[in-house]
Amino acid sequence: MTTKMISTQLPDAMFTSLEQCAKNLDCSKSWIVRQAIADWLAQNIGEANKRKKKEQTNDWDKLFAMIEEAHQNGEDMNFEPPVRENIWKNNPLLQDIDK
Repeated sequence: MTTKMISTQLPDAMFTSLEQCAKNLDCSKSWIVRQAIADWLAQNIGEANKRKKKEQTNDWDKLFAMIEEAHQNGEDMNFEPPVRENIWKNNPLLQDIDK
């Protein structure tokens, strides 16, 4: 695995806490920082994915509402096959569903 180096400045109190944690855990300060960054990224990427899924679900809710309204008005809601295929291909919520 290739790695890259970054550096940052920490307030004195935060650095002191980091040093104390490293001493108590018998590990390096850089290991604690790597773990903290990995946890932060996992949490924030997870939150971004949740927001994206919620937005996609909202889009589906809007589509179903439009279809229901059209059905109630007696309108025909025929989709052309390419549109239907694109809906399946481009929506991650539906990719795990067997067609």
